[in-house]
Amino acid sequence: MTRQSSADRRQQLIRLIHVGKRELSLDEETYRALVKSGSKTTHDSTSLLTAAQLELVLDAMKARGFVVKTGGKPVANTMKDPQAQKIRALWLELHTRGYVNNPGDAALHAYIKRITRVERMEWLSSAQASQAIETLKSWLDRDFNKITNLKIVLETEGKLPVQSIDQLCMSVTGSHELNQQNAKAVIAYLEGI
Repeated sequence: MTRQSSADRRQQLIRLIHVGKRELSLDEETYRALVKSGSKTTHDSTSLLTAAQLELVLDAMKARGFVVKTGGKPVANTMKDPQAQKIRALWLELHTRGYVNNPGDAALHAYIKRITRVERMEWLSSAQASQAIETLKSWLDRDFNKITNLKIVLETEGKLPVQSIDQLCMSVTGSHELNQQNAKAVIAYLEGI
């Protein structure tokens, strides 16, 4: 192998590793740890590695689910999974409603680890992903269910005229949006009746 073709191979491996980092949604700290452990060196930067060491890093990424398809199009086989997409969508909805401060992958992975004891979403089994989805859905519904239950109790006691939760939210907060702040205000109002 000539010097130029060896340099070309190194650059190709570095590009693949960087695509793998993106496709596996690795944060910087996790990525550098993988480069260091995968290359079996003290270096955490691909620019300091030989082609053989870069091959080892790429193999470590493949072990985590990164797939390089023929034609040079790399993809992560689990990131296209509908359950992973559902988890991400629920997480972003929780952020939109004000329940989650950080919508990023690092916070999502920390939540996934706490719920399933699995380090990363990409490594979840189907059953573990379903568990995560159900906990996220119940988190989203928590305040809505509490408001609904309080409303039913007050209606049966004749203390609250029948109105939709949207109308109730609008009359208490001035907004139809049932986010965390508005839900707390509606719950406080209902508990005070």
